[in-house]
Amino acid sequence: MNKPFTDLMIHVAKFMKAKVAFFGNSRGSNTFISPKMFEELFWPSMKYCLDKCFENDLIPWLHLDNDWTQNMVIFAENLPKRSCIFHLDQVDLVEVHKLIGDHFCLMGGMSPSLLVHGTPTKVEEKAKRYIENVAEDGLILSSGCEMPFDIPIQNIYALKRAIKKYGTF
Repeated sequence: MNKPFTDLMIHVAKFMKAKVAFFGNSRGSNTFISPKMFEELFWPSMKYCLDKCFENDLIPWLHLDNDWTQNMVIFAENLPKRSCIFHLDQVDLVEVHKLIGDHFCLMGGMSPSLLVHGTPTKVEEKAKRYIENVAEDGLILSSGCEMPFDIPIQNIYALKRAIKKYGTF
């Protein structure tokens, strides 16, 4: 997330008359580095990127692969409330929500491996848990990363059923 890349993404978003600017990152996650290293090495460039979005009336949508749980506190302490969408992968959204409350909209939660290899019951249970514990403060229930092409149709129906049964967004 360097300056030229950020400036290009802002330009593209404005050209397209978008309200959201999409950015992705994985190497700043706690899977690779400690929160201290994140704050020292990654945070300054991410903060620049996010501030540029705010200056241009864009909502940052951050697609963050791997486990960012511990870093979410840094975001919450340094960014305006309800200013970003965090599309998270390989995290427990309930645990992230316990750390940051209603500070941001959380997206994801349904791991691609669960969607492909899990049972419809497991898919519905996981969706129910996130809806009941996170949705009130901002949740976009989706695949944690990609939406695999080989998800059994029964699991897609289970996800849809859970959303209709426990809460609609």
